[in-house]
Amino acid sequence: MRGAKAIRCTVVSVLIIAYLIFTPHLILRGIENGRKSYFEKPEEKFRGIINVWHIAGFKAYSGAVGNLISARASLISDKHFGVYFRVTSMTEKEYDERIARGEQADVYSYPLGFEYSDRLLPLDTEKLPVLRDGILQTGEDDGILYAVPYMYSGYCLVVNCSLLKEQPTDESISPEILTEKCKRLTTDKHTALCGNELCAALYGFTGRVGQIDTFRSGYAEYAFTDFRTVGDIDRKNAQGKGFPIAYYPVSAYTDLVQYLCINKNIDERKLDYIYMLISDMLTETVQNKIADMGAYTVTEPSDLSELTKRYTSAPADMLTLYLKPEIPNTFAYRRCRDSLTDEARLALAGDENAFRERLSELKINCP
Repeated sequence: MRGAKAIRCTVVSVLIIAYLIFTPHLILRGIENGRKSYFEKPEEKFRGIINVWHIAGFKAYSGAVGNLISARASLISDKHFGVYFRVTSMTEKEYDERIARGEQADVYSYPLGFEYSDRLLPLDTEKLPVLRDGILQTGEDDGILYAVPYMYSGYCLVVNCSLLKEQPTDESISPEILTEKCKRLTTDKHTALCGNELCAALYGFTGRVGQIDTFRSGYAEYAFTDFRTVGDIDRKNAQGKGFPIAYYPVSAYTDLVQYLCINKNIDERKLDYIYMLISDMLTETVQNKIADMGAYTVTEPSDLSELTKRYTSAPADMLTLYLKPEIPNTFAYRRCRDSLTDEARLALAGDENAFRERLSELKINCP
């Protein structure tokens, strides 16, 4: 009996010793595994750099929008280990030079009419938020979406009140009255109307249109121009260097639109992260930041009165008109943009048939 008892004691002692030796190790390994499962992020579909090129179509927003895209992309990177966005802002000339060298990006921020659809990837509309009626369709080609608009600006008629000596009334800037007045004011050495020829033709004006710098310098009575010109002159006036102006709506037309697109040669592992960026740029938070820059938003505002408070000067006064903008189809515009100026000049000379046909092709309702 004593032998059996001794054996049992020995076995129990061995088990106790084994428990004391191995249990701490197992506990520590469990703790370590727990740490890993808690702190480690899930495996990403892609790890590396996603290149974004921002080519600004209207210069007033080149730096600000590039910085905004970069800031929003960084927030996505922070949530996805090993995923990085590299956002590069550039001019149209720099873009052309890079493309000529064989370079390309994953995502492009393009101005309207800048590129053909055959360079781009068809987009999944199910992954995108809802935009205001008619805006998203301007990024379609043959019924397929390739480009998502995310901001736009507009045009107006600006009057140099110093030269005219009095501020015009709304009636006195109608196409017929304006045409007759500019005919009287225009001479061989002086152009009464300057700026964007396409806007002038759209408004129904006929006559000669000079360079916008002539108006900016204070040497012309009228200008069809974008809101940036109004802002530039307002800032000069604040410094005592400008001249008094008034501005008037002419139509809801604008080609000052910025789009987000995806390279058709994209590594598909990057797509989820790119759609996160595009969707983020269309959130109310980011669209409000765009409004704070003075540009118009593409999504339906939850509170129009609050959105209106974010604007000043011409963008504020033209907001109601531009809630339903007349935006050309970006790819149709690209195909005919080289001939648009010539056709607009024909319209300004009184022959508008070809011009009207072109506007129909661009899916613009003629004023």
